[in-house]
Amino acid sequence: VMLANKDNDATIKLAALSGSTSEAAERAVKASERGAVKLTQLAGSLFRHKDDKKGYQDQHRDYFQNTVKENSQFPDVSNTRYHSTCLAACRLILYLDHYRTFMEIMRDQKTKPGFNHMEENVYKGLHDIPTITELAVLCLYYLVVTGPYSVAVRGPGTEKLNMLELGPLHEKLKAHIRNLILHPELALSSTVIVPCAKEATLDGNNWMDVCVINAVMALKAYLPHLTACFVAFLKGALETWERFTSEFSSDGPIAQATEEERRLAFMPSTNDANEGALGMWRKWAREKGTTIFRFMDHAMFHRNGTQKFMDAKLMAEDHRWLMKIAREIDSSGSEKKRRKQLTEYIQMKARERQEKTAARLAKEAKRAAELAMVDLVFDLERILTMTSRQLDDQLDLWRKVDKEVETVKCRVKNKPQKLAEIKAALEPREIEGRTIAEEESGDRETLEDDDIDIDE
Repeated sequence: VMLANKDNDATIKLAALSGSTSEAAERAVKASERGAVKLTQLAGSLFRHKDDKKGYQDQHRDYFQNTVKENSQFPDVSNTRYHSTCLAACRLILYLDHYRTFMEIMRDQKTKPGFNHMEENVYKGLHDIPTITELAVLCLYYLVVTGPYSVAVRGPGTEKLNMLELGPLHEKLKAHIRNLILHPELALSSTVIVPCAKEATLDGNNWMDVCVINAVMALKAYLPHLTACFVAFLKGALETWERFTSEFSSDGPIAQATEEERRLAFMPSTNDANEGALGMWRKWAREKGTTIFRFMDHAMFHRNGTQKFMDAKLMAEDHRWLMKIAREIDSSGSEKKRRKQLTEYIQMKARERQEKTAARLAKEAKRAAELAMVDLVFDLERILTMTSRQLDDQLDLWRKVDKEVETVKCRVKNKPQKLAEIKAALEPREIEGRTIAEEESGDRETLEDDDIDIDE
């Protein structure tokens, strides 16, 4: 089901009522999204809004605490986090009936009962079989592929895991996906209630959440295209994994490097350290209101165990010297200088962008003046005698009047391609011209016949 925003939905409905299709309606349909991922985004905005003054966070927590004795938050889909979309899909599938009921309660408890547009979209998605099918596919993909993979690269004990050593794991993952494409019944068994985790999951361990796989299997009878959708999703995922892990190919520099070279070029398997430090800084800046330099000093102090070193090595005069240096740094205005540099950089980028814009507009104006001196030619014989430059002029004129003409110029490079594009633009007009000419000819013949009858 389409989950269009309020404005696009109104445009689409208006076009449907009028029985005609406008450019605005076509744009609205093209811009509108649908499917499980969009539903999880909307659900995240309702059940865990990034602004705690909006959404149903409290009602959501209280409802699930009282009904299923579970009060965990809805996955944080609004932020880019590991598996947040898949985890949201797992939660919606696991508590599908409860979420339907919860939405109805939120609708009916209002002073004026009814859904707003976002709530209506979520409610529609929770009852739409194709969307539920996609949710189930995301659940399966998380349980059999990405969940175990995430444990392997960022689970407990992987803090010192070298990313350059992950080639065999990626090959195992891709082989596992290929096997699931050929044998989807490993994850969607039709003979047992719960498929065998040892054969279905990447690591061969138990299901990460057996309740979710139980919920998927319970819904399977109502989702006739689940297996086909799962296989199609796996094929697309395999293409992405092939592209994502191309640097680990057997003939690549990582695979050909020696173990010692990979050890010397150590890279963490995830970016957790940087993301954690960035999140810590955002929290620190919001709550403490201090400078980034002080935050960096504080982080290094604790990360490097500086306090133990100070206790063991520093004397009173060392402490006095450190405090003197700290006061000098505080009075140096380093933060003010940094902000000034940022402002100057932004202004420089703005000037560069303005100059580029001015140059582009001047180029467009010059081109428009050149085209103003050129006539659009409909005679194919004349067009066939034109040079490549003249054909460029004709194509630019056609682009202004015919949206079907190719707008990406690099796709129309040589003369045969340009001629083919112009011929394609001319064809419907030639047919239209012949039709009009035939009608005019028929009208003249009719008039001549009428004149003959009158004379007789």
